[in-house]
Amino acid sequence: MADSETIVGDSLVWKAQNWLNKTYGGKTGYVSIDRDGITGWGTINALLRAFQIELGITATSTNFGPTTTSRFKSRFPNGIQEQNEDDSAEDNIYGIIECACWCKGYSTRLAVTDVSTQFKSSLAKAIKNIKNDAGCNDKSSNVTLNIMKALLSMDQFQLTIAYGGTPQVRTIQKAINNKYEKDIGELIPTDGVYGRKLNSAFVVVLQVIEGFSGSGADGVFGNGTKARLPMLPSGVLANGTVMSEENKKQAILLLKYALCCNGYDSIDVSSGDWDTKTEELIKEFQNDMVLSVNGTADVDTWMSLLLSKGNTARKCEACDTSRTIYPNRLKALKTAGYNIIGRYIVGTGNCADDNSKELRIYVTNKLGFFDEAQEIINKGMKIVPLFQREGKPNISYYTSEQAKADAEYAFNRARMYRIPKESVIYFSVDLDVTDNEIKNIILPYFKILKENLKDYKVGIYGTRNLCTQAIEKKYVETCYVSDMSTGYSGNLGFKMPKKWNLDQFGEQTFSTDGVSWVIDKVAYSGKYAVVDKLDDKRYCYDNVIELNSTDKITGLALKYGGRHLKPKFTATNKAGKAVENEEVLITIKKVGDRVDGFEDLSAMTKIPVDGNEYTFEGEFFNKDNIIIEDGASYYLTYSLLKQPTEEIYLHVILESDEI
Repeated sequence: MADSETIVGDSLVWKAQNWLNKTYGGKTGYVSIDRDGITGWGTINALLRAFQIELGITATSTNFGPTTTSRFKSRFPNGIQEQNEDDSAEDNIYGIIECACWCKGYSTRLAVTDVSTQFKSSLAKAIKNIKNDAGCNDKSSNVTLNIMKALLSMDQFQLTIAYGGTPQVRTIQKAINNKYEKDIGELIPTDGVYGRKLNSAFVVVLQVIEGFSGSGADGVFGNGTKARLPMLPSGVLANGTVMSEENKKQAILLLKYALCCNGYDSIDVSSGDWDTKTEELIKEFQNDMVLSVNGTADVDTWMSLLLSKGNTARKCEACDTSRTIYPNRLKALKTAGYNIIGRYIVGTGNCADDNSKELRIYVTNKLGFFDEAQEIINKGMKIVPLFQREGKPNISYYTSEQAKADAEYAFNRARMYRIPKESVIYFSVDLDVTDNEIKNIILPYFKILKENLKDYKVGIYGTRNLCTQAIEKKYVETCYVSDMSTGYSGNLGFKMPKKWNLDQFGEQTFSTDGVSWVIDKVAYSGKYAVVDKLDDKRYCYDNVIELNSTDKITGLALKYGGRHLKPKFTATNKAGKAVENEEVLITIKKVGDRVDGFEDLSAMTKIPVDGNEYTFEGEFFNKDNIIIEDGASYYLTYSLLKQPTEEIYLHVILESDEI
């Protein structure tokens, strides 16, 4: 914190902070701030609270909400107006406006000793400059409701190149404010950065063009908006209504705006005319997004331009699911046109009729030996390997230690399921991470992950923003975009990463054998290969878990792949403590050609539930390792010898000397 008299940072911002604390310190509803000369949320919120106090609001907040809006309209029905030069009246609201201008980077006077509480020509000039930078149609010095909201926000109205702003996007922002400010109900930033507010404004503009007005143009892309989408260049709405020439021009302009903000910035955003360049860029966009390439603005194209998920009804060849793909489910997917299935090589969570979300290798009386991954490949379909150790991990999960552990675990699981080397494994970040979290937590995790993952390529599952940054840093090969999560801040208002390979955008429900199950619909770009075959050699144990006594037993892990395996077992209760008078029976069998499906026992042992580690060594055969035969398949079962009185957790490690 700066001392009481020393100016630090930006001198005008410091003076604003100093004045706010002196004027409002100790008043109900005000929170004092540091005088650091830096415009941040603390300063902006202090300005807002000060303004609310001047409007008679004691229960202040950090939102310019309905109460603040109502009080503003009541006190200033015609806006806050410039004083005559001979007017000597003072008002702290004028001081708040001047402070807000300084925090926005607009000077108001040549020589400033302190905040002025008058609204004269110098402050009026600053307001006019802000309006000009915002693209306002109104050129007066009048501080309207929208201008006051803009002043008391973090929105910027000058080009911010350092944050990715471009002159072309800024031109679009100013044009939207100029023509549609009343429809939008606020001023959008004109910083040149494509973001949430501009994206929402596009939807409002679209709705106005479609004929909605008032509350109908609410910025929410629903079925009504979809039903009236402008088909271009024909100029006919999706419902058959012929557009006026003016609305057609505005629709073409909006289309060009959306193309530009999605990265196709060679488009001319100054003209509402349809031309060959527009058609070419639409085709390019359609091809990039795996849409029907027809060069027209159809329903799928509009929705992919304005919504991260696009049209969820569109066809695709890929999907992912947390459900085991039994043969009947595999048939249903194949019939529905799916050729690629995203499945977890590790993943927690119970899924109704399935024990966990990861790929399964198991034995049943009905199916005999079943290798899910192999069945998918046998049916001419492909696999996308997914990695998610926790269902919805907290941001605290992504540490350097976890990255190292996940790299080893992913390698072992990939070998276990015979995923060919050099395949891309997609590591999940199913969170709405902020820019700060991406830079300081997620990206360092992926850097270490890439450094430690052997024989496989790193892919990432996450928001557009996260995927783009991870690709730019070259910490990942490609990405699996969580576009279905439209509420995530990292999707709305962000361009699709150029190196995307998979795009999750919707859901579809199937029903087989009276059981409903859900898949996520996924577009596949084809830029990076997915798994179309499995390794012939079994580098690891094909494991099966049969829960004979309780379905609460969990935990099978493979530490190393290979042919020479040393099983190690640890069993405890849920709290990780010993259970008295309880034992677990461990059985390892080899799948054979006998009628019952199995050959004689390979090994069997009993271990106490005490948290200690046990092996087969010295039990039935005096050797350290079980030798896995080439071409053979094995399974493991464990069961409690008594009826359990509590949940028992068994952890199994199959350790090998051969990678």
